[in-house]
Amino acid sequence: MNDTAHSTAGDMAEFIKMLFAGGRAPNGQRILRESTLREMWTVQNRDVPLDMGLKMGLGYFLTYPDMRDIPAAGHGGDLPPFHAALFLLPGHKLGAIVLTNSQSSSGIMGEIAAEVLKADLETKTGITVGPPDEPAPLAGRRPVGLARYAGLDA
Repeated sequence: MNDTAHSTAGDMAEFIKMLFAGGRAPNGQRILRESTLREMWTVQNRDVPLDMGLKMGLGYFLTYPDMRDIPAAGHGGDLPPFHAALFLLPGHKLGAIVLTNSQSSSGIMGEIAAEVLKADLETKTGITVGPPDEPAPLAGRRPVGLARYAGLDA
């Protein structure tokens, strides 16, 4: 059984259009309920300290520091050396698809999508997104309330 999904940039663009059309295909057929779409882009893992601030919707990562406070959603997939990622700004109905065919390119896909979405957001709305804040180093930090689970430092 083949458990990989294959798609094209054109198919992914149609998928984004369906998402932003409230879950309806171009022919009007309902693919997803609007309530399902809202849940997909709503944080499902609140109050889970072990997730270290990573926010997850239904099938989407919702944490994108490159977009600062603009709600974003995305997900990717790999079939090395090919990589694909879908990034969305649902509130502004903007999306970016990044496809690569290089093993070394997967690490930069998020940055490429963020730059595309920032430019599109500014063009569409006039909103300018500044550079992301530098994250605090993880070394020596433990999530609040998890000290009782910490092991011994070597």
